[in-house]
Amino acid sequence: MKLLKKAPRLREVSLQMTSMIDVVLLLVVFFMCTAQLSKLEVDPGVVLPVAQSGTDSPDEGRMIVNVNRGGEFRVLNAGYSPEALAELIAKEAARRPAPEGGSALAVKIRADADVPFARVGDVMTACRRAGVWRLSFGTQKPEVRRTM
Repeated sequence: MKLLKKAPRLREVSLQMTSMIDVVLLLVVFFMCTAQLSKLEVDPGVVLPVAQSGTDSPDEGRMIVNVNRGGEFRVLNAGYSPEALAELIAKEAARRPAPEGGSALAVKIRADADVPFARVGDVMTACRRAGVWRLSFGTQKPEVRRTM
């Protein structure tokens, strides 16, 4: 007669490092791609007008339309005619309907300081026709000169 039973042997617990490394590498690749896309949204050739006041708003989920000095419209580094831009805005607005009607799409207009306002008006008209009411304008803060 056996009174004592052998205690079951517990297996050693270990972390699976391979899957953790895979996840970390995927996150690195994701953030690298995201950083590259955000660079495409902003045209470095556009010199923004100066504004004395304003608030920074996140560009997440918003279409950024650049209007360069020559009056060309650029979205994600691709050039558009006024008609093609209006069509693009209408497509994006239709993909994001707002619960109260219209569109939930937000558009940020980054126009060069020297571009005629009529070109900015073309973007605003395209937004109005597509039912986009959430517009913002890209500006820069005035340069502060420090004296020593």
